[in-house]
Amino acid sequence: MAVNPLTMTLLVLVYLAATLVIGYIGYKKTKNHEDYLVAGRDSHPVIIALSYGATFISTSAIIGFGGQAANLGMSLIWLTVLNIGVGILLAFVLPISIIARATAMFMGLCACAFLPAFAIGVYAKAPSTKAALYSMVTGAVIWFVWTAFFHAAEAKPLGHCQAIFGKVTILGAPWTAVDPIVITLPVSFIVVIIMQMRCGNDRPAPAASP
Repeated sequence: MAVNPLTMTLLVLVYLAATLVIGYIGYKKTKNHEDYLVAGRDSHPVIIALSYGATFISTSAIIGFGGQAANLGMSLIWLTVLNIGVGILLAFVLPISIIARATAMFMGLCACAFLPAFAIGVYAKAPSTKAALYSMVTGAVIWFVWTAFFHAAEAKPLGHCQAIFGKVTILGAPWTAVDPIVITLPVSFIVVIIMQMRCGNDRPAPAASP
């Protein structure tokens, strides 16, 4: 069944609006790090389970996990067990600030690398594999560069810019406070749109009849 672009757009807008409202309510109720990271340690187990499920079903899981599950069947459940085990181990071993920062970095990278390609796959009548590939590579590379050399929150602890250029970030304020997703996601969308316009109508040559 074909996806109605108008319906999909309305659903996305409603979802974004609900996310903004919930985020604002949470922001107003957040007073310290404990409130932000573990919801004040006062969350119902069902809410925690749903939150974990929503986090696990991320961009990378939507794009890659479903196909592998179809190919490998229930044997892929060991990947889920491994994810849960490693996640719990890291949660107890690493400092709280690193867990929060790493989660934000991972979600930002997934959005920059996969979201434009996912959008083309949903909305384009003839999605181009080359457009998706170019967008994914561009998004990942620019995200890593901006994270390591421009955004102070990650560049300072990583230390790559300091080691190469002798300073924490290449540019000064306000660029040091600009999140990588703000720069990278628009560029990744531009790349996928341009490549889709150039390659979207490409078709492999039909095989010659015997």
